Amino acid sequence: MQQDVEKFFETNLLPSQGGDRQLYEVRYAAAALLIACAKSDFEEDPDEEEVIVGILRDRFEVDEELLDRLVEFADAHTGTMGLETFTRLVNKHYTEGHKLMLIEDLWRVAFADGRIDKYEDMFIYRVAGMLDISREQVQSLKAVAGQ
Repeated sequence: MQQDVEKFFETNLLPSQGGDRQLYEVRYAAAALLIACAKSDFEEDPDEEEVIVGILRDRFEVDEELLDRLVEFADAHTGTMGLETFTRLVNKHYTEGHKLMLIEDLWRVAFADGRIDKYEDMFIYRVAGMLDISREQVQSLKAVAGQ
């Protein structure tokens, strides 16, 4: 599995002239967390997918072809790699402000279908705990995302 991830980064995410591998790995981690959030209620919703693609496009400023590959790869690996893999990368490379933005984005995904499922709620609180984000901050970000 790790070999698949390494090959994907080398083939699709690293610029041909070198680049910051960590930046690309954390983009993948964020994409995987957004997709895992959408899957946490055991339903696939096109509105959630649209929100995920929009977040990734806005946050990472990648072209459509790379965005499609990133989403496809992250989607294929969210069930096989644990949350610890993704949250470790986020903890290592994100500032607190970026972590808060990610939690808000997770809420945006959860709200996309018009309701928050209990499994989505539990998923976001679990990820937030792994990122050392307080319950109060999570609740505040939920209110912001739900507006």
